[in-house]
Amino acid sequence: MKPLKAGSLRHTIEIQELSSEQDTFGSPQATWKTIAIRRCELEPLSGRNAWLAQQVIPEATHRIRLRYHKGLALSAKTHRFRFQASRILYLLGPPVDIEERHVLLECTCTEAAA
Repeated sequence: MKPLKAGSLRHTIEIQELSSEQDTFGSPQATWKTIAIRRCELEPLSGRNAWLAQQVIPEATHRIRLRYHKGLALSAKTHRFRFQASRILYLLGPPVDIEERHVLLECTCTEAAA
């Protein structure tokens, strides 16, 4: 395993979790809450334009590496990353615990332009 050097953790991301709250009328409203702020290594992998309903939707794929945190169990359905206040990265699958040593997590994400 290639060690993760502190100098490569040059990006700051917010880890957000999907939660349900009630609005002023009492109906459930899905919201994203920041549960952690972490330093990470963010690496762009590829980009493409997808055609959906006769509209071009740009997508970019990224790999995020961050240090393992025992209490942080990420799920592709209920978690996402927020980067630079306006960019949202969605997990494509569960994070990979590299070599299962509880040292490094690797996440593959997709960024869809709004």
